[in-house]
Amino acid sequence: MAAAILVTTDIWSAITARAKRCAERSYAAVAYFGTGGAELLPLCRGSMLIVDCSRRAVTSGQTNPSALLKLINAGVEIHSVENLHAKVFVLGGDAFIGSTNVSTYSAKTLVEAVLRTSDRRVVKQCRNYVQSLAGERITPKHAQQLAKIYRPPRFLATRSPKTEKLDRDTPAHAPTWAVPLVETIYDLNDEENRKRGLPMARKRLKSGRNSEIDEFVWGGKAFLELLREGHLVITVTQIPSGDCMVSQAARIIYIQRYRVRREHRAIVFLETLKGSRRRHIDRVVSKFGRAANPLTGLTDPIRLRDEQFVHQVLNFWK
Repeated sequence: MAAAILVTTDIWSAITARAKRCAERSYAAVAYFGTGGAELLPLCRGSMLIVDCSRRAVTSGQTNPSALLKLINAGVEIHSVENLHAKVFVLGGDAFIGSTNVSTYSAKTLVEAVLRTSDRRVVKQCRNYVQSLAGERITPKHAQQLAKIYRPPRFLATRSPKTEKLDRDTPAHAPTWAVPLVETIYDLNDEENRKRGLPMARKRLKSGRNSEIDEFVWGGKAFLELLREGHLVITVTQIPSGDCMVSQAARIIYIQRYRVRREHRAIVFLETLKGSRRRHIDRVVSKFGRAANPLTGLTDPIRLRDEQFVHQVLNFWK
């Protein structure tokens, strides 16, 4: 029977040492990743890390985007789950499951415990669990933008109650919008503002080697007042043939706001993955059934509240 032991002392010494010795792809899901995290958990290139990199976690100092950026630059794939609380580490043939976040506070102050096991069945289950959480990838540029709003923790932060009820077993992501579009030609005002906003969008995409810029124009105050950089957008576009095409979720990197007479308008610039292709609405409905109903017959932008559906759609293009 494979060994399993409870580790209660020098936990991070054991995890760090195992990570350094591991030359194969590792998998980790850990809620918070603080300053010094890249040194505590030195994952090798090709590894996958799931963290809570929401604005709340960043502004409260629980997750430091600069620490994540070190791993991203080292070739680690990082995803964000807003309501993550798990701490699971798969390093080679070993899995560590316990209470510890990746932080010096955890390493030096808190009383922690982890179960270390080399049971192949359990290790595989842990690996599959981490992979199941992936969906909202953190690009280098998004990490850089989040680093600007990071604030070091002043005290032991506690998780504030969310305003929306979430299923604990469903990964939560950034606010995600479904936006109905029709293929059209920009008018002079739209084109002028597109040209004004494009340099800023390009600047924010500068380090996105696997990304490119897409955009759409929207007129109407109500929706634009709710829209923020960092939100995710799924466009549902009516094309000239009459078909309806659904895009992969893309992150808003810049919003060029302006007015035409009294109408509020904006060019919304998106960071999209190179080579991503739109899917026919029928294929999406066939895949997700009733959960995809909000995307059918869409006439106005809507916030997608079904977190399970959002997570599944984020993975549909993976």
